[in-house]
Amino acid sequence: PPPAGASGEVAGSAAAEPAAAEPAGPVANTVIGCLATNALLTKPEACRAADLAHTGIARAVDPAHSSHDGDALFLLATQRVPTTVDVVAHLGAQAVAAAIRAAVRAAVRAAP
Repeated sequence: PPPAGASGEVAGSAAAEPAAAEPAGPVANTVIGCLATNALLTKPEACRAADLAHTGIARAVDPAHSSHDGDALFLLATQRVPTTVDVVAHLGAQAVAAAIRAAVRAAVRAAP
């Protein structure tokens, strides 16, 4: 993607027509994260909880899940506390949204 300008917006291209592989507009919103839980989950349940936790990305990033980003969440479970996939996914989505917001605030404070 084109580099970000001083205002944080993605710089546009001088070409009349963007290349097919180049996204048009500000789409540099890739989120990669790892959720860790003490929940007792099977592998399919952990995959489902990580999939549902993507809701947190949609709560904090706009646009979320575009065809030009590579959003990915992974989930690790220590297999200690019995619970449901829905509880893990709900808490995971809240944690993901809060982490994204905290990261943006930290980046804004650290910007020159």
